[in-house]
Amino acid sequence: MVSFAVPICLSKLISLNQETSQTLQQTSQTIRQTVQQLIDSLDRTMDICKEIGHKTRVEKLEKKAKEKNQQYICEIDEIGKINNNKFFEFVKDEVGLAEYTDIANIKTIDQDAYHKEIILNLEDIAGVEFMGTIRLNINLDFELNDGICKLLYTPADAWPDDEFIQKELVVEKDCNNFILLKQNRDK
Repeated sequence: MVSFAVPICLSKLISLNQETSQTLQQTSQTIRQTVQQLIDSLDRTMDICKEIGHKTRVEKLEKKAKEKNQQYICEIDEIGKINNNKFFEFVKDEVGLAEYTDIANIKTIDQDAYHKEIILNLEDIAGVEFMGTIRLNINLDFELNDGICKLLYTPADAWPDDEFIQKELVVEKDCNNFILLKQNRDK
């Protein structure tokens, strides 16, 4: 709003005061630069606040999950982001993937509002060798505010009759987001 209003006010001031237009134009340029610097600072501040808010929210979700003997993994909407290291590290641990495994690509298929499938194709870190596929089949229940997620790992060298690693994960609704959790085993 400030970046929009200041130039209009300055233009009006210049048109009213033609005699000192050179001085006003220099002042106007200085003010525009200062306003832009303020806007840039505010944008950076907003990004920092969003990051702090997200980290605080995740800490609360992790604590809440721990109280219910669960492990917080991530928000379902974050799974499709390649930079979601926490989710990928969880998958690596769950299915026993090699440390040098990386995500080649991610495909999200929204079948409808209640069903989502996320496919992660895996490769080695060098991007040379195909390592297998992770499929997440997510079914959401908006009335009960929960759902279920089946994680299926298919290694690259699997035969059609091979048994695959399959895990069942918990889905719960928190505010407006569905989150993915792992139910821990009782000790």
